[in-house]
Amino acid sequence: MESKRLVLFTAISSICIIAAIVIILVSLSTTADTPEVHLPVETHGISSDVNNEGMGMGELNELNYAALRPDTVQYILKIIEQPKSYSCKYAIESFWDDGSGYFDVSVYVKDEIYSVMILNDAYLKRCIFTDEKFYIWYIGEEDYYEGNRRSVLGEEKITDAVQMSGSYKSLMELDPEQIIETDYIDVDGVYCIYVKAEMGQFGYISEYYIYPDTGLLMKNEIYDGDKLVYRMSSSDMMLTAPYDEYFTLPGGKVVS
Repeated sequence: MESKRLVLFTAISSICIIAAIVIILVSLSTTADTPEVHLPVETHGISSDVNNEGMGMGELNELNYAALRPDTVQYILKIIEQPKSYSCKYAIESFWDDGSGYFDVSVYVKDEIYSVMILNDAYLKRCIFTDEKFYIWYIGEEDYYEGNRRSVLGEEKITDAVQMSGSYKSLMELDPEQIIETDYIDVDGVYCIYVKAEMGQFGYISEYYIYPDTGLLMKNEIYDGDKLVYRMSSSDMMLTAPYDEYFTLPGGKVVS
């Protein structure tokens, strides 16, 4: 148990060193029919029957249904077209036996350029990622670190940071056999795609809640048995292009 807690704490601490957002989705084959998920009308070739009876949700009258189950959910998430520009805030919490940690993370996306701000009691860190480069600095500093996003070091840091930046890349990389449960559920009045999966060698259980119309992450919780050890929840989501100030380096250069 101690080793499991230490590994999780180390992983979360590593995530907090740098933040990035990389949406890498894995295409999986699908067959189909069982539980249903509501998707936008354009489902890229997936045909299904429409049945809104008893839903009590007028906004779903124009939505199609597609089969949602452990061996199809990764494909369904892949075909949902995510917005090219948006912003969102995430509350990141981690819990262990003798303490907890908290971070506010703001993510700004504009035409495939990603800006992330991480705030805790000790610092405010900024990160900007383009297709080829990344930039990192602390607020108040005049200098920034610039690196090649495709370098080995950069890829390792990106891999660690993806989860903190509102992506569910780790879910997309799972073997479908690790996905325990899928559903389409109401969370505080908002319907979302729900996925429960087993993560890693220590058997942590991760629960994802994803907006079906945008494919963006609403919430993610990780459990060690029945004990909550990690939680991410989103707020203030805006589906408009963020201002240039969020993509500006120390010295005034706008990353484009």
